Amino acid sequence: MTNRSTAKRSRILIIAFVVAAASVIAAPVAANAVYMLGGMNSASYRVKDPGYNSTWMTPINAARTNWNNRCGPCNITWSDDAAARIVSVNKPTATWNGQYQPSFGTSFRIELNQPKIAATPPFSTSLRSTTAHELGHSFSLGDYPDRGNTSVMSYNRDRMVVYAPTNLDLVEVDDYY
Repeated sequence: MTNRSTAKRSRILIIAFVVAAASVIAAPVAANAVYMLGGMNSASYRVKDPGYNSTWMTPINAARTNWNNRCGPCNITWSDDAAARIVSVNKPTATWNGQYQPSFGTSFRIELNQPKIAATPPFSTSLRSTTAHELGHSFSLGDYPDRGNTSVMSYNRDRMVVYAPTNLDLVEVDDYY
């Protein structure tokens, strides 16, 4: 082997190493993931179709589709005989937009608080962000008090900007399931 081919091979190996290292460094890491009890046993499950009008269903479907299309193990489907529910509630004195109530890893009830969601216009984006956040709990993701716009599970996210699972959320679901 000549010195020239050895040098060329060394350069190729160095470039490959640098590219691989950059990929690892740039990838989101779930090192500080917060998981909760009460998520579904599987990332593939059925929810009863809420059957609301398009004002509600379009953002709810968008949140569901965002999880399904971006998350490898996630598969949320509508089914009339499913035990899991997404419901609209009218609790004007409550402080929350949405609430996830688990049931032993096999079902849940998500309550979407209409007055609170409507207080953050536009309604469709606020509803989509809230639904995406609550669906995150079904994948065992916990709440983050201060992750800002890096996670749909963050309390202090801008709901007009973060209304779908972020790369960090997806990595954490992949790590869990």
